[in-house]
Amino acid sequence: MEQHAVNLQGENDRDVDLGQMLDVQSTPEEERKVLQEQQAVNMQGENDRDVDLGQMLDVQSTPEEERKVLQKLDFVLLPLMACAYFLQFLDKFILGQAALFNLRQDLNLHGSEFAWTSAVFYFGYLFWSWPSSYVIVRVPIGKYLTVSVFIWGGILMCHAACKNFAGLMVARFFLGVGEAAIAPGFSLITGLFYKRKEQPLRQSAWYFGNCIAALLGGVISYGIGHINTTSIAHWKLIFLILGAVTSAYAVVLFLFLPDSPAKAVFLSPKERAIAVQRTLENKTGVLDFGSFKWNQALEATLDPQTWFLVLYTFTSNLANGGLTTFAPIITTGFGFSNFKALLLQMPLGGAEIVFILLSAAITTFIPSSRILCMTFNILISMLGMLLVWKLDPDNAAGLEVGLTLSVVYAVNLPISLSIISSNVAGFSKKSVVTASLFVAYCAGNIVGPQFFLASEAPSYPTGLQASISGFALGAVFLFCLFVYYNWENRRRNRRYGRPEEMTSREELADELSNKTDRQIESFRDGVDCRWVLWDMALAGGGWPGIEELWSEPFDDYESFFDLNLEPVYSMETRTADDGSPYEFNTGVRDRKEEIIGDVDVEELAAGNGKGPEEGDYAVMSHANWDGWGNETTTPREWIVDMTFGT
Repeated sequence: MEQHAVNLQGENDRDVDLGQMLDVQSTPEEERKVLQEQQAVNMQGENDRDVDLGQMLDVQSTPEEERKVLQKLDFVLLPLMACAYFLQFLDKFILGQAALFNLRQDLNLHGSEFAWTSAVFYFGYLFWSWPSSYVIVRVPIGKYLTVSVFIWGGILMCHAACKNFAGLMVARFFLGVGEAAIAPGFSLITGLFYKRKEQPLRQSAWYFGNCIAALLGGVISYGIGHINTTSIAHWKLIFLILGAVTSAYAVVLFLFLPDSPAKAVFLSPKERAIAVQRTLENKTGVLDFGSFKWNQALEATLDPQTWFLVLYTFTSNLANGGLTTFAPIITTGFGFSNFKALLLQMPLGGAEIVFILLSAAITTFIPSSRILCMTFNILISMLGMLLVWKLDPDNAAGLEVGLTLSVVYAVNLPISLSIISSNVAGFSKKSVVTASLFVAYCAGNIVGPQFFLASEAPSYPTGLQASISGFALGAVFLFCLFVYYNWENRRRNRRYGRPEEMTSREELADELSNKTDRQIESFRDGVDCRWVLWDMALAGGGWPGIEELWSEPFDDYESFFDLNLEPVYSMETRTADDGSPYEFNTGVRDRKEEIIGDVDVEELAAGNGKGPEEGDYAVMSHANWDGWGNETTTPREWIVDMTFGT
């Protein structure tokens, strides 16, 4: 009882019987000790947790009940966030469309002033990103986002009152302040409510609102532009109508957007406990909120994954600031009228829809694919931008195709956020890393429009070249992130051993520990550290069929740059028709060691040896090797230790 009193000291608004939590179902002594130690440290000073921890541990849920909870979360949360993100992108995007309704002429904008009205939005966004990362863990997140939406809707309506360049600059700055919390906030909500494996699809689902806005934004502006009125300029009507809709939508968010799984009004008490319990395995801070931890903020700024994500986001968004503002103007340069240019923004949104659906499916159902998928998307955008830059000005169709492909990179944002949600633990650290990503997002959007020189309108060759360079650098930083995750996972395995399956109590102890991903020994970044992919052109067609075993494990190397190992032999894997264990045909080349772990090379060479076991080290070549003589036209199962997925 004395320990119980100490543990509950300083706690606010939490009805927890710690004895009940520890004794439920006669837990083993070691589990009680682990949970008691964690609770003694972390029960102080936390606020507003509506789920009794004893109830959360005691709740027995069936798969059907878990599916029901997940369906409720999807049915309520995803539409709420997608609609808000639809309005966010639409409200930001319409400046370029308003320019086609004489906004520049009415406000007497000259030279680069219009480009600065685009860039200053991101100064406001940047200004509030870091303070927002602090506020968002101190106040109820649902209410904070609701207030943000209401404020930015009002600021958008204020755009209609602008009389000159200075007034528009002020309005755009504060619009950026109002919108700064939305995407990071939705990313944190996704991490609170969903398991790691569920997050990529859900991040893409609410980001889908962005794609719909890109698809329909031109149509909406086209419709408003045809309102028969002479008493008010059409560009003012656009701001007034969309701002009013946004502020009204804040009321919907206030009623239905929860602050946490424990406060979801659309779930029953048992369903709330299930909603919390099912995300404990994430170890990313489902219950770690109510106070900001400065040590986690410091760790976030020193973490290499933060900087790789920041550098990627900055370089890839050099194009974004230009395209969101100048795309309609660029389209008029293809020879289309202003109204047709508005309608031709629809294919850009259509391309985003297609690629976000593809990306969501790939990253959800194919392990270890997030970073590779992002790299593919950014290379597609680079190809599109090259077409716009190099095609003949008279080739309007080709130029429009290039412009359409150039926006595909935008679907990488929810994938980036899902990487943060699943690979960064500690609510404060996660909020800082997310804020850092959006600081880089703002910086790229500030710098990017400055390359779109007014003297080069409407083709903007300098802006196109800067965008292409940014895409290329972004692909490089994604590769660096992939290699770093590989190295970090192997370092952890070497130091702590491979993570074992944990009980719900041990997972709760990790969750309540308020530790970060670097401090939780069982935490591994969501990347498969066993795969190094080579070009499929190395050999014949078909799916991957070769694995190369190396002379020593990657874990023996101190730096993740030191990966230039010599292959010992190659082998082809296949499964027998009757489903029996793997068979091998192996070609031996340039080998010096006869034994690699438990693998007998000579026996393998004869075709009757036993294959690698779990824990052996290998890299997979993404190609067939026809020389082995076996049919390899179908996907293979990989027998090495494939533990983690991107």
